Amino acid sequence: MKPLVTGGTGFIGTALVERLARSGATGVVLDLWAPETLPEGWRYVCADVRDGAAVAEAAQGCDGIFHLAAAHHDRGISSETYFGVNRDGTLAVVAAAESHGIQQICFLSSVAVYGDGSHAKHEQTPPAPSNPYGASKLAAEAVLGAWCSADRRRRALIIRPTAVIGPNNFANLFALCVYLDRPLFVSVGMGRNHKSLAYLENLVEAILVLWGREGGSGVEVYNYADKPDLTSSEIIARIREGLGRQGPGIRLPLGLALLGALPFEVLGNVLGKDLGISRNRIQKLAEVNSVVDTAQIQAVCSFPRIPLTEGLRRTLAWYVAEGRGRSPVKRIPPEQPLQLSR
Repeated sequence: MKPLVTGGTGFIGTALVERLARSGATGVVLDLWAPETLPEGWRYVCADVRDGAAVAEAAQGCDGIFHLAAAHHDRGISSETYFGVNRDGTLAVVAAAESHGIQQICFLSSVAVYGDGSHAKHEQTPPAPSNPYGASKLAAEAVLGAWCSADRRRRALIIRPTAVIGPNNFANLFALCVYLDRPLFVSVGMGRNHKSLAYLENLVEAILVLWGREGGSGVEVYNYADKPDLTSSEIIARIREGLGRQGPGIRLPLGLALLGALPFEVLGNVLGKDLGISRNRIQKLAEVNSVVDTAQIQAVCSFPRIPLTEGLRRTLAWYVAEGRGRSPVKRIPPEQPLQLSR
Protein backbone atom coordinates (compact mmCIF):
# COMPACT_ATOMS: atom_id res chain seq x y z
CA MET A 1 0.00 0.00 0.00
CA LYS A 2 1.16 3.51 -0.84
CA PRO A 3 -1.41 6.00 0.46
CA LEU A 4 -1.63 9.77 0.51
CA VAL A 5 -2.59 11.02 3.98
CA THR A 6 -3.89 14.59 4.04
CA GLY A 7 -3.67 16.19 7.47
CA GLY A 8 -1.11 13.53 8.25
CA THR A 9 0.78 15.52 10.90
CA GLY A 10 -2.26 16.21 13.08
CA PHE A 11 -3.38 14.36 16.19
CA ILE A 12 -5.16 11.51 14.39
CA GLY A 13 -3.10 11.73 11.21
CA THR A 14 0.21 11.19 13.02
CA ALA A 15 -1.13 8.07 14.73
CA LEU A 16 -2.54 6.75 11.46
CA VAL A 17 0.74 7.26 9.58
CA GLU A 18 2.70 5.53 12.35
CA ARG A 19 0.27 2.60 12.29
CA LEU A 20 0.46 2.35 8.49
CA ALA A 21 4.24 2.40 8.65
CA ARG A 22 4.25 -0.44 11.20
CA SER A 23 2.24 -2.51 8.75
CA GLY A 24 4.92 -1.96 6.09
CA ALA A 25 3.23 0.79 4.08
CA THR A 26 5.06 3.78 2.66
CA GLY A 27 3.35 6.88 1.35
CA VAL A 28 2.98 10.63 1.31
CA VAL A 29 1.90 13.05 4.04
CA LEU A 30 0.37 16.35 2.97
CA ASP A 31 -0.08 19.06 5.60
CA LEU A 32 0.62 22.72 6.26
CA TRP A 33 2.42 21.78 9.48
CA ALA A 34 5.67 19.84 9.30
CA PRO A 35 5.94 16.53 11.17
CA GLU A 36 8.26 16.20 14.15
CA THR A 37 9.40 12.89 12.71
CA LEU A 38 8.41 10.87 9.66
CA PRO A 39 8.63 7.08 9.27
CA GLU A 40 11.27 5.72 6.94
CA GLY A 41 10.10 5.62 3.33
CA TRP A 42 7.48 8.33 3.77
CA ARG A 43 7.56 11.72 2.02
CA TYR A 44 6.24 15.00 3.40
CA VAL A 45 4.61 17.66 1.19
CA CYS A 46 4.03 21.06 2.77
CA ALA A 47 0.81 22.20 1.12
CA ASP A 48 -2.70 23.49 1.66
CA VAL A 49 -5.37 20.89 0.89
CA ARG A 50 -7.25 23.62 -1.01
CA ASP A 51 -4.34 23.81 -3.49
CA GLY A 52 -5.51 21.36 -6.13
CA ALA A 53 -2.18 21.30 -7.98
CA ALA A 54 -0.28 20.42 -4.81
CA VAL A 55 -2.73 17.67 -3.86
CA ALA A 56 -2.54 16.20 -7.37
CA GLU A 57 1.28 16.23 -7.24
CA ALA A 58 1.31 14.57 -3.83
CA ALA A 59 -1.12 11.85 -4.96
CA GLN A 60 1.04 10.79 -7.91
CA GLY A 61 2.03 7.14 -7.51
CA CYS A 62 -0.40 6.58 -4.60
CA ASP A 63 -3.06 3.87 -4.59
CA GLY A 64 -5.43 5.28 -1.98
CA ILE A 65 -6.15 8.45 -0.02
CA PHE A 66 -6.83 8.94 3.68
CA HIS A 67 -8.38 12.41 3.82
CA LEU A 68 -8.01 13.87 7.32
CA ALA A 69 -7.12 17.52 6.62
CA ALA A 70 -9.76 19.74 8.19
CA ALA A 71 -10.65 23.03 9.84
CA HIS A 72 -12.15 22.05 13.17
CA HIS A 73 -11.55 24.43 16.10
CA ASP A 74 -14.47 25.95 18.01
CA ARG A 75 -13.33 29.55 17.56
CA GLY A 76 -11.10 31.64 15.33
CA ILE A 77 -12.31 30.15 12.03
CA SER A 78 -14.82 31.77 9.71
CA SER A 79 -17.65 29.89 8.02
CA GLU A 80 -15.96 30.54 4.66
CA THR A 81 -12.77 28.90 5.88
CA TYR A 82 -14.63 25.86 7.23
CA PHE A 83 -16.21 25.29 3.82
CA GLY A 84 -13.02 26.22 1.97
CA VAL A 85 -10.93 23.63 3.81
CA ASN A 86 -13.48 20.90 4.47
CA ARG A 87 -15.63 21.00 1.31
CA ASP A 88 -13.31 22.56 -1.27
CA GLY A 89 -10.34 20.60 0.05
CA THR A 90 -12.35 17.44 -0.55
CA LEU A 91 -13.06 18.63 -4.10
CA ALA A 92 -9.29 18.90 -4.59
CA VAL A 93 -8.81 15.40 -3.17
CA VAL A 94 -11.35 13.76 -5.50
CA ALA A 95 -9.91 15.67 -8.47
CA ALA A 96 -6.47 14.29 -7.60
CA ALA A 97 -7.94 10.79 -7.30
CA GLU A 98 -9.55 11.11 -10.72
CA SER A 99 -6.36 12.32 -12.34
CA HIS A 100 -4.37 9.35 -11.04
CA GLY A 101 -7.04 6.64 -11.25
CA ILE A 102 -7.27 6.22 -7.48
CA GLN A 103 -10.45 4.32 -6.60
CA GLN A 104 -10.46 4.40 -2.79
CA ILE A 105 -10.77 7.37 -0.41
CA CYS A 106 -11.24 7.22 3.34
CA PHE A 107 -12.69 10.44 4.75
CA LEU A 108 -12.71 11.31 8.43
CA SER A 109 -15.98 13.16 8.91
CA SER A 110 -17.62 13.88 12.28
CA VAL A 111 -20.73 13.19 14.35
CA ALA A 112 -21.17 16.98 14.12
CA VAL A 113 -23.10 16.33 10.89
CA TYR A 114 -26.02 15.15 13.07
CA GLY A 115 -26.27 18.44 14.94
CA ASP A 116 -27.68 18.91 18.43
CA GLY A 117 -30.17 16.73 20.25
CA SER A 118 -29.91 14.27 23.12
CA HIS A 119 -31.08 11.20 21.21
CA ALA A 120 -28.53 8.59 20.17
CA LYS A 121 -27.41 9.22 16.59
CA HIS A 122 -27.12 6.31 14.19
CA GLU A 123 -26.05 6.32 10.56
CA GLN A 124 -29.64 6.63 9.35
CA THR A 125 -30.33 9.68 11.53
CA PRO A 126 -31.08 12.61 9.16
CA PRO A 127 -28.12 15.01 9.30
CA ALA A 128 -28.96 18.42 10.77
CA PRO A 129 -25.67 20.20 11.48
CA SER A 130 -25.92 23.10 13.91
CA ASN A 131 -22.64 24.86 13.12
CA PRO A 132 -20.39 25.58 10.12
CA TYR A 133 -18.01 22.77 11.05
CA GLY A 134 -20.72 20.12 10.89
CA ALA A 135 -22.29 21.67 7.78
CA SER A 136 -18.95 21.76 5.96
CA LYS A 137 -18.21 18.13 6.87
CA LEU A 138 -21.61 17.14 5.50
CA ALA A 139 -20.87 19.09 2.31
CA ALA A 140 -17.61 17.17 1.99
CA GLU A 141 -19.51 13.89 2.32
CA ALA A 142 -21.75 15.01 -0.55
CA VAL A 143 -18.66 15.63 -2.69
CA LEU A 144 -17.54 12.06 -2.09
CA GLY A 145 -21.03 10.76 -2.84
CA ALA A 146 -20.99 12.48 -6.23
CA TRP A 147 -17.50 11.13 -6.91
CA CYS A 148 -18.67 7.57 -6.24
CA SER A 149 -21.83 8.03 -8.32
CA ALA A 150 -19.72 8.83 -11.37
CA ASP A 151 -17.98 5.42 -11.31
CA ARG A 152 -19.36 2.33 -9.61
CA ARG A 153 -15.83 0.98 -9.01
CA ARG A 154 -15.06 3.80 -6.60
CA ARG A 155 -15.27 3.48 -2.83
CA ALA A 156 -15.66 6.26 -0.27
CA LEU A 157 -15.24 5.07 3.32
CA ILE A 158 -16.71 7.79 5.55
CA ILE A 159 -16.10 7.53 9.28
CA ARG A 160 -17.89 9.82 11.73
CA PRO A 161 -16.03 9.71 15.05
CA THR A 162 -17.20 11.28 18.26
CA ALA A 163 -14.75 13.32 20.40
CA VAL A 164 -11.37 11.56 20.26
CA ILE A 165 -9.07 11.36 23.27
CA GLY A 166 -5.48 10.26 23.56
CA PRO A 167 -1.96 11.51 24.29
CA ASN A 168 -0.97 14.74 22.50
CA ASN A 169 -4.58 15.85 22.10
CA PHE A 170 -5.01 19.55 22.86
CA ALA A 171 -8.75 19.67 22.19
CA ASN A 172 -11.68 19.89 24.63
CA LEU A 173 -10.51 17.16 27.01
CA PHE A 174 -7.19 18.99 27.43
CA ALA A 175 -9.08 22.19 28.33
CA LEU A 176 -11.16 20.22 30.82
CA CYS A 177 -8.00 18.77 32.38
CA VAL A 178 -6.53 22.25 32.77
CA TYR A 179 -9.72 23.39 34.47
CA LEU A 180 -9.94 20.38 36.80
CA ASP A 181 -6.22 20.42 37.62
CA ARG A 182 -6.64 22.69 40.62
CA PRO A 183 -7.39 22.13 44.30
CA LEU A 184 -10.82 23.74 44.07
CA PHE A 185 -13.11 23.58 41.06
CA VAL A 186 -16.72 24.29 40.20
CA SER A 187 -18.92 21.64 38.60
CA VAL A 188 -22.24 22.38 36.94
CA GLY A 189 -25.52 20.53 37.24
CA MET A 190 -25.90 16.90 38.27
CA GLY A 191 -23.69 15.47 35.52
CA ARG A 192 -26.05 12.63 34.66
CA ASN A 193 -25.85 13.20 30.91
CA HIS A 194 -23.85 10.66 28.88
CA LYS A 195 -20.93 11.33 26.56
CA SER A 196 -19.61 9.13 23.78
CA LEU A 197 -15.82 9.19 23.49
CA ALA A 198 -13.33 7.46 21.20
CA TYR A 199 -9.78 6.45 22.08
CA LEU A 200 -7.21 7.30 19.43
CA GLU A 201 -5.59 3.87 19.02
CA ASN A 202 -8.97 2.18 18.70
CA LEU A 203 -10.17 4.65 16.08
CA VAL A 204 -7.03 4.21 13.97
CA GLU A 205 -7.32 0.43 14.15
CA ALA A 206 -10.98 0.61 13.13
CA ILE A 207 -10.09 2.80 10.13
CA LEU A 208 -7.58 0.25 8.86
CA VAL A 209 -9.82 -2.77 9.50
CA LEU A 210 -12.64 -1.13 7.54
CA TRP A 211 -10.21 -0.03 4.81
CA GLY A 212 -8.98 -3.60 4.38
CA ARG A 213 -12.42 -5.19 3.98
CA GLU A 214 -12.84 -6.97 0.65
CA GLY A 215 -15.46 -6.10 -1.92
CA GLY A 216 -16.28 -2.59 -0.75
CA SER A 217 -17.63 -0.11 -3.27
CA GLY A 218 -19.80 3.00 -3.25
CA VAL A 219 -20.30 5.10 -0.13
CA GLU A 220 -19.93 3.42 3.27
CA VAL A 221 -20.72 5.42 6.42
CA TYR A 222 -19.84 4.38 9.97
CA ASN A 223 -20.08 6.10 13.33
CA TYR A 224 -17.22 5.50 15.73
CA ALA A 225 -17.18 5.60 19.53
CA ASP A 226 -15.92 3.33 22.29
CA LYS A 227 -18.49 1.84 24.61
CA PRO A 228 -19.83 1.99 27.24
CA ASP A 229 -20.58 5.71 27.39
CA LEU A 230 -19.65 7.58 30.56
CA THR A 231 -21.67 10.26 32.33
CA SER A 232 -20.22 13.74 32.71
CA SER A 233 -19.85 13.21 36.45
CA GLU A 234 -17.97 9.93 35.83
CA ILE A 235 -15.62 11.64 33.37
CA ILE A 236 -14.92 14.45 35.84
CA ALA A 237 -14.32 12.01 38.70
CA ARG A 238 -11.88 9.93 36.62
CA ILE A 239 -10.02 13.04 35.49
CA ARG A 240 -9.69 14.31 39.07
CA GLU A 241 -8.42 10.89 40.15
CA GLY A 242 -5.97 10.69 37.25
CA LEU A 243 -4.61 14.15 38.05
CA GLY A 244 -4.15 13.27 41.71
CA ARG A 245 -6.75 15.78 42.83
CA GLN A 246 -9.22 15.14 45.64
CA GLY A 247 -12.42 16.73 46.80
CA PRO A 248 -15.82 17.05 45.13
CA GLY A 249 -15.57 20.77 44.43
CA ILE A 250 -18.45 23.26 44.37
CA ARG A 251 -21.58 22.43 42.40
CA LEU A 252 -23.47 25.25 40.67
CA PRO A 253 -26.94 25.16 39.14
CA LEU A 254 -26.77 25.14 35.35
CA GLY A 255 -28.61 28.45 34.93
CA LEU A 256 -26.22 30.30 37.22
CA ALA A 257 -23.18 28.83 35.45
CA LEU A 258 -24.50 29.90 32.05
CA LEU A 259 -25.03 33.43 33.33
CA GLY A 260 -21.48 33.52 34.70
CA ALA A 261 -20.02 32.31 31.39
CA LEU A 262 -21.63 35.13 29.39
CA PRO A 263 -19.00 37.83 30.19
CA PHE A 264 -16.17 35.47 29.16
CA GLU A 265 -17.96 34.69 25.93
CA VAL A 266 -18.53 38.38 25.12
CA LEU A 267 -14.93 39.30 25.95
CA GLY A 268 -13.61 36.40 23.87
CA ASN A 269 -15.65 37.54 20.88
CA VAL A 270 -14.37 41.11 21.26
CA LEU A 271 -10.75 39.97 21.53
CA GLY A 272 -11.11 37.25 18.92
CA LYS A 273 -9.70 34.75 21.40
CA ASP A 274 -10.88 31.49 22.92
CA LEU A 275 -10.93 32.12 26.68
CA GLY A 276 -11.95 28.51 27.37
CA ILE A 277 -15.34 29.31 28.92
CA SER A 278 -18.56 29.54 26.93
CA ARG A 279 -22.24 28.74 27.42
CA ASN A 280 -22.07 26.20 24.62
CA ARG A 281 -19.23 24.26 26.26
CA ILE A 282 -20.93 24.32 29.65
CA GLN A 283 -24.18 23.00 28.20
CA LYS A 284 -22.39 20.29 26.25
CA LEU A 285 -20.57 19.11 29.35
CA ALA A 286 -23.29 19.45 31.96
CA GLU A 287 -26.60 19.01 30.18
CA VAL A 288 -26.49 17.55 26.68
CA ASN A 289 -26.37 13.82 25.99
CA SER A 290 -23.81 13.40 23.20
CA VAL A 291 -24.28 9.74 22.35
CA VAL A 292 -23.74 7.92 19.06
CA ASP A 293 -24.98 4.47 18.15
CA THR A 294 -22.19 2.15 16.97
CA ALA A 295 -24.12 -1.04 16.20
CA GLN A 296 -23.32 -0.78 12.49
CA ILE A 297 -19.54 -0.70 12.89
CA GLN A 298 -19.59 -3.34 15.62
CA ALA A 299 -21.39 -5.69 13.24
CA VAL A 300 -18.59 -5.60 10.66
CA CYS A 301 -15.46 -4.45 12.49
CA SER A 302 -13.97 -6.71 15.14
CA PHE A 303 -10.52 -6.10 16.63
CA PRO A 304 -8.94 -5.98 20.11
CA ARG A 305 -10.10 -2.70 21.64
CA ILE A 306 -8.43 -0.87 24.49
CA PRO A 307 -11.16 -0.24 27.09
CA LEU A 308 -12.29 3.39 27.11
CA THR A 309 -11.43 3.77 30.78
CA GLU A 310 -7.87 2.59 30.03
CA GLY A 311 -7.67 5.02 27.11
CA LEU A 312 -8.74 7.83 29.41
CA ARG A 313 -6.17 6.74 31.98
CA ARG A 314 -3.40 6.83 29.34
CA THR A 315 -4.52 10.26 28.18
CA LEU A 316 -4.39 11.59 31.74
CA ALA A 317 -0.98 9.98 32.33
CA TRP A 318 0.33 11.87 29.29
CA TYR A 319 -1.19 15.10 30.58
CA VAL A 320 0.50 14.70 33.98
CA ALA A 321 3.87 13.72 32.47
CA GLU A 322 4.00 16.07 29.47
CA GLY A 323 0.89 18.19 29.00
CA ARG A 324 0.60 19.92 32.35
CA GLY A 325 1.57 23.58 32.02
CA ARG A 326 1.72 23.53 28.23
CA SER A 327 -0.28 25.85 26.03
CA PRO A 328 -2.76 24.17 23.69
CA VAL A 329 -1.43 23.60 20.19
CA LYS A 330 -3.91 25.12 17.74
CA ARG A 331 -3.65 24.55 14.02
CA ILE A 332 -5.75 27.31 12.48
CA PRO A 333 -5.77 27.29 8.66
CA PRO A 334 -5.35 30.65 6.93
CA GLU A 335 -8.43 32.42 5.60
CA GLN A 336 -7.09 32.28 2.06
CA PRO A 337 -5.62 29.10 0.55
CA LEU A 338 -1.84 28.95 0.51
CA GLN A 339 -0.51 27.93 -2.89
CA LEU A 340 2.92 26.69 -1.95
CA SER A 341 3.17 24.59 -5.09
CA ARG A 342 3.61 27.69 -7.26
